[in-house]
Amino acid sequence: MSVAHVFVVEGAASAQLPLRLLGLFAQQDLLPDTICLTRSTAGIAMRITEASLDAHRAGVILAKMQALPEVVSAMLDVRPATVMEDC
Repeated sequence: MSVAHVFVVEGAASAQLPLRLLGLFAQQDLLPDTICLTRSTAGIAMRITEASLDAHRAGVILAKMQALPEVVSAMLDVRPATVMEDC
């Protein structure tokens, strides 16, 4: 069974944050399956789904997300790839 890695990130309302997060995928020539972004007065919430990652690469991307100064929290959820969510 194939899985999808879902990254859930919350951070400061910075115009650079979404680009920095997506850049982590672009560095590996990956185009995420789903990208959802919500901006509020509290900051930015972003959900990025990528089905072609292995567990190790997903962990590396998560660690890099957590190291970004604008990121308040970053979590990784693994789901069946057949359960793709809309924004």
